[in-house]
Amino acid sequence: MGDLRTQRGGMAIFKKQPAMSDYRMPDDVYPKCPHCEKPVDGLMSRELVADLGKAYAWACPYCHAVLGVTHRKGFWMG
Repeated sequence: MGDLRTQRGGMAIFKKQPAMSDYRMPDDVYPKCPHCEKPVDGLMSRELVADLGKAYAWACPYCHAVLGVTHRKGFWMG
């Protein structure tokens, strides 16, 4: 897959990125944990204390390293 930026006259021109639904991972391929490098076939999650909405920490099920944190606002918050 090519770079999303091209150079023209010293300016970076950004191409439109495909929608996330355009990317499908085959069923037999699992991403690797960047910490323990084991194939991640599932995630552990924990709800965090958040003032507005819900926040979750996502972790590797093998080494328990945090892989990401997401925040979700309720529908009533816009």
